[in-house]
Amino acid sequence: MKEKYKVLIADDEKRVVKLIKNLVDWEKLGLEYAGEAYDGQEALKKVKELHPDILITDIKMPGVDGLVLARKVQEIQEKISVIIISGYKVFDYAYDALKSGVIDFLIKPINASDLNNSLARLLKIKESQRIERSDIGKKQQKLEEEFTKLARNQFLFNCLHQIGDCERDLEQFNRQNGFRFREGLYGAFLIRIFCPDHAGRRLLEAQESPSVSYKVYNIAERLLSDLCYDWAMIEEKNVIECIYNIPAGKKEDMKKAFLKLHSDWASALLVYPEMESILGVGRFYESHMGIGESVRDAFACTRMKPVFGTSKPVSAERIQLKEAAPMLTKLWIHNFDVMIHDYQIGPMEEFLDQSFTEWAPQLYQCPWQLEILLTELLNQFREEVKKDGIKILPEEITAQKEYFLALNSLDKLKQAVREYIIQIMSGYIENMNSRHKQPITIAIEYIEKHYAEPVSLEDICAQVDLSYHYFSGLFKQETGGNITDYLIQVRIDHAKRLLKDTTKNISEIAELCGYSDARHFSRLFAKRVGIKPQEYRRMNA
Repeated sequence: MKEKYKVLIADDEKRVVKLIKNLVDWEKLGLEYAGEAYDGQEALKKVKELHPDILITDIKMPGVDGLVLARKVQEIQEKISVIIISGYKVFDYAYDALKSGVIDFLIKPINASDLNNSLARLLKIKESQRIERSDIGKKQQKLEEEFTKLARNQFLFNCLHQIGDCERDLEQFNRQNGFRFREGLYGAFLIRIFCPDHAGRRLLEAQESPSVSYKVYNIAERLLSDLCYDWAMIEEKNVIECIYNIPAGKKEDMKKAFLKLHSDWASALLVYPEMESILGVGRFYESHMGIGESVRDAFACTRMKPVFGTSKPVSAERIQLKEAAPMLTKLWIHNFDVMIHDYQIGPMEEFLDQSFTEWAPQLYQCPWQLEILLTELLNQFREEVKKDGIKILPEEITAQKEYFLALNSLDKLKQAVREYIIQIMSGYIENMNSRHKQPITIAIEYIEKHYAEPVSLEDICAQVDLSYHYFSGLFKQETGGNITDYLIQVRIDHAKRLLKDTTKNISEIAELCGYSDARHFSRLFAKRVGIKPQEYRRMNA
């Protein structure tokens, strides 16, 4: 039901007050009679007490006249509307009346039609102003809600990225950040979402899904709304962050809520088979100043997936932050470096398997060391293979580490790290084999084309741009024989074909095979084949 506007009547003559009261069509106009006053001072007092919306007053009043009264009541109550009743012509007072904020003039003697029409016009003005104020109020409320949302989200973003300091005074903190926090316990939890490509050993860029965020929000709202004084949640780059404030006695209830949240979210995630997730829970703090620390606790917990898996929330309260010895000792680093440069696949696999077996107990006791271990191991590998010309970009190391941290067990982590390192080592070995075979192929092709010429070892080494000593060893390693023997064999094989397929004499064949001395050729042929060239021809005629 719409609230009625209240009317105060002021005149120094009681009969005029009674007349006005009787002339107003209260029911039709929807007005309410607030009261009456018989002089200016009493009218001011009644305005302060009754807060009327409309004042009908005579222009001539004892104590305070109508125009002064109009100005003064608007100082008391800005939205009040004033109608002046006068026995004088309007234009005599029009200028002063407008300055005083008077809405209308009525000339005595008053009649019902004029009075009610004036009030009707005034009501239209007031209703229009009310609607305008309502619209402005709604816009103002919407702006305030948007500001509150932005302020809350900015605070969550700053906590996640460790930006800025927290206001110490709780009341001031609430004003600045749009929260309704009270004295009690404060904390945070994070859900990290992963889209692992296990075949490619990498994390795919998960598409931000409003439906995923919406499901998490709905679950959280159901569990937290009655439990928390206030809470807020944002999603950014596959991390859903929530901070909360609960009564001091609700700590155990909140722990149960985390278990229920984990269970409900795991069920909801079944419709997204490409996604995996982990719920990290920060410590409880007795001051809002600890919220940022709780966010960091929760984030650190989401980096321990290979140690704890995803069967239940990973709570910072379970993790003892105690001193621990470095996992990569000087001896381990030395042995690792030696095996890298030996490029022996089997020993490296055994070494890594044994290392992870030895590291496992310490990682279960100090899971926060996992990220440190992976960072140091991958960087050490990168620096060592760099010495052999293998370039691994820092971004690739970071991407590999993120993939490793998304795995569900230490066994899977061990396997993935081993496969990554072995893959790079195998690629290097294959590349080096290819590089070794390339000069051999060039040398063989050169011999096949130029065997009839006086080819020297220096000529062959010049073709592959390698030293005689290095190339001789490389050739023997790849073919099992030395390069001189290979050249002789090529020439003898060609001589055999010429002896079988042509009638050329021995001297001509010797020259065509790169020998200027026929006797030397015959001795060499007999030594290699076991019979002289003439006998070979007769046997194969």
